[in-house]
Amino acid sequence: MQRRSAMQRRFGYTDRESLSKMTNVDAQEIMTYLQQLEFPRIFLSSLQFALFKTYGIPTISGLLAATKQFSTPENASKRSDIVVNLTRVATHHPRDERAIKAIARMNTIHAQYLKAGKISNDDLLYTLSQWRIMTDVEICAIATFWKSLGDDMGISYVQLRRSEAGWENGLDFYDDIKKWAENYEMGHMVPAATNKKTADELGVNSLHETVESLKPFKFIAANTIGVLMGSRLRISMIRYLVHPYYNKPGLWNRWGPWAWFVYFSGGDVPGSKSSLYMLEGYAFEEIGPDYMKNRGLKEMRVWEEMLEAKRLIGCPFNCSK
Repeated sequence: MQRRSAMQRRFGYTDRESLSKMTNVDAQEIMTYLQQLEFPRIFLSSLQFALFKTYGIPTISGLLAATKQFSTPENASKRSDIVVNLTRVATHHPRDERAIKAIARMNTIHAQYLKAGKISNDDLLYTLSQWRIMTDVEICAIATFWKSLGDDMGISYVQLRRSEAGWENGLDFYDDIKKWAENYEMGHMVPAATNKKTADELGVNSLHETVESLKPFKFIAANTIGVLMGSRLRISMIRYLVHPYYNKPGLWNRWGPWAWFVYFSGGDVPGSKSSLYMLEGYAFEEIGPDYMKNRGLKEMRVWEEMLEAKRLIGCPFNCSK
């Protein structure tokens, strides 16, 4: 509580009126504070579950199933690409090169599907709506951050009730998009074969850390995970997504007691299967489906130049106009 109070004093957002002056830079700093100090585990889990929740929408899962990017054992782990991009944006200054490259790469990959009409603005808008209840300052920061990112992705907000009049601050935007998302779920989060196909594969990967000797008990963990989904999402699909965690293949992680336990249990230890886990690291130009590796570089550079020149660091609501 002392740390939370210190954070609020530092930024000076003491009431709803003051929140209308929150900049994108402040929002990103508060996001980093939440991720690294207050709720590191819960914040990551919330992000993972929010991503998984979007796969309950058939128009989204249908695209993933058709492209096979998330619905086959070989490609399901590509969900790590999404985490790489979003965490780089969330943990770096809005004008930082890594944040700009992450957004540019994400926009480059999405552009082909938007152009072909395979993904809609509503689907993209829905992905901005997944948050958890915190303090007003924290909610405002998260909403401000995602609103700014949505602007950089070219997402239209015309579907939102207050889009024409605009929002005074992140709390106004949060309330508006939350209500819209709830209505969108009621009309679009429905059972579909593609939901199940995608969820089944992601469910296997969500329990990837379970060693071979314990695999017979995986169904217990899977059913427990399902409790977190909520009734509407459980109806649309039956599995849960967890992204892989990175373990540096150092001496202890590679040869320590736990590594030997995992090895003899049939699991993968850090340093094994380097081609699958990209132990050598990554470049943003390599992120995405395999066929997009080191492709779309000109388009990505166009996005980078535009973002470098115009990416907002101030308030993304009416106060910035």
